[in-house]
Amino acid sequence: MRKETDAEGMRYLQELKDAVAAGYAEPKENGEEWYVVCGGMNGRAGIPSEVLLETAQVSVGGDDVDVSVTVRNVSPWPSGGLTAVVWYCEEPYDGGTVEGHAVARMDVVRGLLSGRTVRAHERVKFAGDPPAGEYFEVVVLYEAMSDGQWVAVSWGAMPNKVFHRPAKRGFFGSISAGMAKGALDQNRFRDPWMTRLEAKSGRSSSVSISGVSWRTGADWRRISVEFGKFAVSTDAARTGSLKVVFWLAPKPFVPGEKFNAIPLGSAPFCGDPFQLGFENGFESEGGAAEIVRANDDVPAGDYWAVVTVNEYHESGRWYIVGWANFATQNHYEPA
Repeated sequence: MRKETDAEGMRYLQELKDAVAAGYAEPKENGEEWYVVCGGMNGRAGIPSEVLLETAQVSVGGDDVDVSVTVRNVSPWPSGGLTAVVWYCEEPYDGGTVEGHAVARMDVVRGLLSGRTVRAHERVKFAGDPPAGEYFEVVVLYEAMSDGQWVAVSWGAMPNKVFHRPAKRGFFGSISAGMAKGALDQNRFRDPWMTRLEAKSGRSSSVSISGVSWRTGADWRRISVEFGKFAVSTDAARTGSLKVVFWLAPKPFVPGEKFNAIPLGSAPFCGDPFQLGFENGFESEGGAAEIVRANDDVPAGDYWAVVTVNEYHESGRWYIVGWANFATQNHYEPA
């Protein structure tokens, strides 16, 4: 269990204990832990929480998306971690499975106490590039569960369309109490940015990447990865879904050897967060991925940075199909 040192964290743990005692949360088999940490978020055990998305604002300018939300937990128990995803939908949305393009994601809070309200604002990167056209803008709130999955628990939809022009963006939208919104409990998936996974059968594909570079701030909260060139080769018409993973490793990656590295986070590989693989022979002169750190349990130290491209397989596992090592070690000091 994650150790909490501040007063708010201690209150959160006490309320979790009360929730277990009242039967609102399910303890694990060892009888000591009632939630697990998944993707940097507390994972809720048992049924999803009732968390309301009360207001939301989305402002897009260039490659940046300003997302602001207000959420309230009306459940009698603490929620799991909450994240908000902005969708572009071709049809008006009124609940159920979301069909469209996910264009931004913002982590709201690691967990929200019963009866509490939280407001979150962050500037994030525009993800993917949907075709030019008009879209209905929808914000969906997801809760992290203890089995590692995310559940959509509430949503808000604007009544008017926004116009999207690839690489030329600039519009604003908001969701308030007078606009359509509701609760959900059906959509489950493991990555808020990749729900429609396309699985590769048989042998894994191969992705050749070159000219790879990365950068991060002093706090290591976000890692930007850029590719000079990449090429895809597969024995099928398409690859499985691909993602980029940033690792801190005790030594450089060597194919065929055991890889005892620590993943900091992952992101979609060069494109739409829900893209379903690349066609065989696809090549590109460049690409990028914006990774948000999802692992706060990495000890300080000197590590080799490794970037891998992982492919989703029909077995339900992700396999490394491309990689890049770097010439020097880096000192990691989490903030």
